[in-house]
Amino acid sequence: MNEILILEKVIKKYGNVTALNVERLGIEQGTYNVILGPSGAGKSTLLRTVAGLDYPDSGKIILDGKDITNKPAWERDIGLVFQNYALYPHLTVYDNIALPLTVKGFKKEEISERVMQIVKVMGIEEHINKYPRQLSGGQQQRVALARAIIKQPKLLLLDEPLSNLDAKVRVELRSYLKTIQRQLNITALHVTHDQSEAMAIADNLVVLNGGAVDQVGSPKDIYENPKTVFVSTFIGMLNIIPASTFRINDGYDAVGFRPENADIFEDDGDISGTVKYVEYQGEETIVYIAVGDNTVRIRDRQSRFFESGKKVNIKIKKAFAFKDGKVVKSILF
Repeated sequence: MNEILILEKVIKKYGNVTALNVERLGIEQGTYNVILGPSGAGKSTLLRTVAGLDYPDSGKIILDGKDITNKPAWERDIGLVFQNYALYPHLTVYDNIALPLTVKGFKKEEISERVMQIVKVMGIEEHINKYPRQLSGGQQQRVALARAIIKQPKLLLLDEPLSNLDAKVRVELRSYLKTIQRQLNITALHVTHDQSEAMAIADNLVVLNGGAVDQVGSPKDIYENPKTVFVSTFIGMLNIIPASTFRINDGYDAVGFRPENADIFEDDGDISGTVKYVEYQGEETIVYIAVGDNTVRIRDRQSRFFESGKKVNIKIKKAFAFKDGKVVKSILF
């Protein structure tokens, strides 16, 4: 395992508020990593601290074996892409992309060669002489991405890069981001609050909660094997009901299961309830069922319709048992 970025005991405070408290976080070279968490979890603080826009109060940040904790942003070999593109409106696409190399004193011939290579990769050759105001949001973000990676940084940081785009363009560009990352073997650290975006593009998810890392792993591993109540409820939908509802007396606080890990039957099941209402979503329906004082959601792939008030039974296929905020057991029924 080749970790190109390591954060060790990094703490960042704003007054009396601890915005970041990372015991250890390692990022492997050539991987696409997404930092995910609710508002105030420390996502942007982590990114700004790595970028050198903020400095930690304690701890170390290591990039490619070198301590960059106290280095200014311009001395770190890092590319940064913002959600608002941050393009210079008075410069053409060519000049915006070329700027990092121009500032570093590259020769015009080399700048031209590298700009033409990158715009071809980005698929924006025909826009090279246009100004930002003449481009769509998706095109502007491609320009911003090209500018960030033309200097071939050791690490690419992306701060909510797709949040200002409409839904269709966002889906297209997130696929494009992963393709470019693979093609150029970039190590990326991408901040988002969008779960579907994170699950779609990440090699690894870094789930933050209250400034600390709750769990790191592949999207599949975190979804199927969460370690805490927070992770299990933040990543995807989860139904949580008292363990006593299952007649389980092993000291668990509660039991949780995913909507797709249960089936609805009229005559047999592990728990019973009453249909509240149904959401039709085309290829499936989400059935809301009252179970005691709780409401659970079941994903019905048969797209059946159930009348409100109908008595049904639920058979669980897989569930998580919780104790003191932790997932202590995975139960197969």
